[in-house]
Amino acid sequence: MRTVLGKPVEQLGPHWVWAERDLAIPQFEFGIIAGGRGTSGGFNPWLPGDDDGILSVAGTRLAGATDFAVVPDVHALLPFDSKVRDYALRFLRHGCFISPERRRPIEKDD
Repeated sequence: MRTVLGKPVEQLGPHWVWAERDLAIPQFEFGIIAGGRGTSGGFNPWLPGDDDGILSVAGTRLAGATDFAVVPDVHALLPFDSKVRDYALRFLRHGCFISPERRRPIEKDD
């Protein structure tokens, strides 16, 4: 990551270790929209698996999510992607990104 984002990301890195093990599961319905190519290789050749150029798709998964979707876009452009906006609105209205039948929940680890 230092090669791509420079020294600041290295300085942040050690302080973010807690996030993977201590992130609380929200006590309300939530969905996750990740960016990626939808293939075994993403936009960044230095990240394993699919990714949005910054985060791996696998790293975006949080147990307890009501729905999960991957859109074909890079990290910085996700907020401007019309599919992301459509998914977010559908989730707020209906509790899923596409339909209840196509929901992809992430099971909680009990």
